[in-house]
Amino acid sequence: MKSKNDNSVSPYGLNMDKLEMDFNNMLVEAVDDALNTLGASIKDALYYHLEATFSVKKDTIYQNPAKFADGLERIFGLGSKFIEKMILDLISDKTSCEISPEWQMKSFAENVQEMKKEFIAKKQQ
Repeated sequence: MKSKNDNSVSPYGLNMDKLEMDFNNMLVEAVDDALNTLGASIKDALYYHLEATFSVKKDTIYQNPAKFADGLERIFGLGSKFIEKMILDLISDKTSCEISPEWQMKSFAENVQEMKKEFIAKKQQ
């Protein structure tokens, strides 16, 4: 497993930290875009509630997607799966990565991690 300070360069000259940060930024954008479909004021209220109640800040969702998904589930119940799928679709659109056919059998965090690995692998080719 890669350490946080690993600035390794792939055989193709791409900095691993740069690729990971690119994906993380796309994840945050995808979350923002998905929540925005609920309306700007609802999105803002959700971010406030996620931070105040679950200590999940918008700009750090990538650090703990499981905690983010848990917060969504506590707020929306089973409806959180709809939002998670919307986020995964948006990540797929932004990264050209495929969503696992078994996405429903995996946690949101596992799906995000798989897509991150695929994104980095594609960029290294």
